[in-house]
Amino acid sequence: MRFDQANYNDMENQHVNKAFQLASLIRKHVEGTLNDSERQQLDTWLGASATNRNLFEKMTQAGDFDAYEQSFLNVDTIGALERFKSHYPLIGRPNRRLRPRVWLAAAAILVFLSAGLGWFYLMPRQEATQSLASRYGDDIPAGGDRATLTLSDGRVVELNTDKEGVIIGDDLTYNDGTSLVEVSGDSNMQSPIELTLTTPRGGQYQTTLSDGTKVWLNAGSSLKYPLHFSGAQRTVILEGEAYFDVSHNAKQPFIVRVNGTQISVLGTQFNVNAYNELTATLVEGSVKITNASGQQLLKPGEEARIGQNITVHPADIDKVIAWKDGYFYFKSDHIEDIMDQLARWYDVEVKYDGHSFGKRYNGRIRREVNLSKVLDMLTYLSGAQFAVSGRQITVTFN
Repeated sequence: MRFDQANYNDMENQHVNKAFQLASLIRKHVEGTLNDSERQQLDTWLGASATNRNLFEKMTQAGDFDAYEQSFLNVDTIGALERFKSHYPLIGRPNRRLRPRVWLAAAAILVFLSAGLGWFYLMPRQEATQSLASRYGDDIPAGGDRATLTLSDGRVVELNTDKEGVIIGDDLTYNDGTSLVEVSGDSNMQSPIELTLTTPRGGQYQTTLSDGTKVWLNAGSSLKYPLHFSGAQRTVILEGEAYFDVSHNAKQPFIVRVNGTQISVLGTQFNVNAYNELTATLVEGSVKITNASGQQLLKPGEEARIGQNITVHPADIDKVIAWKDGYFYFKSDHIEDIMDQLARWYDVEVKYDGHSFGKRYNGRIRREVNLSKVLDMLTYLSGAQFAVSGRQITVTFN
């Protein structure tokens, strides 16, 4: 029987996707966030074989799991499979009798690697714990809660990096109730009072608007909004990226204006990314997107890509909102797109030596780690070499 490469590739993709799903279930089990449906899926997998149960116990009972979690979460399963093939060349050959057994072993290894523990189990402990900064030159700490708030009278307030966010009310306070700045009854302020929250490269911040809407602002972004909403609409203006959890008010729709596009909602959760291509991704509720080309309604789990036209596609919600939950999440991403994220979060410039030839990579790691740890993961995934000098990263392709 002739070997069918297309069917083989399809099998490979299915196993990779299954590995991601299982890794996600195991991680949610550890975090205690499994819902009933996910618990049933995990129990089904555990009941399938003793191998699965042994692997599950090894992963969840590792004494230094928290230390691993700080460094590497999801190693590239596609790359892991290719490395597995190089050591076990039966995978990839049209040997129908042996492939199922080998695939079972490969799937287990993929799940192990994708949960971020395999890297440390399979590499020498000395290599895993040595100083990462020395490999790349300089090291740079992660970004954090940094932002400024500009008032209508021109005052610019540097927000406290130790606070979790700002609440907009009669006066401005931090989430813990600490006073930020008084604006009510200020004779120097003109009505209506407008505010602009701005995050630098290497910064992020969360704010609660006067209507109760919560907004998370990603690095290199800004949000302009009134101290109090009035009139028929609640309108804000966005640059960059933000996640919105909108307070419901049927009598006063919430409007996001961004790059000549209007996103209208009543009460919902969605992400807007306007760094490069404008996208809006709906987590729950419904939104209407309008620009010069027309309008589109989004349903939960859909993403609109907005240019001259508005096109709607299935969304990868976990990937889209990973930044808000404190992660980098790469899934079939080009190295240039990955480095674009790192450049904003670590406030660095990136230059390239050679070409990546369009390869794509998968990985997941906390945004709170130093740059060197992310580069260590990318070195392993891509084979590229990284050097850091000051605030510049040079990426060299072999």
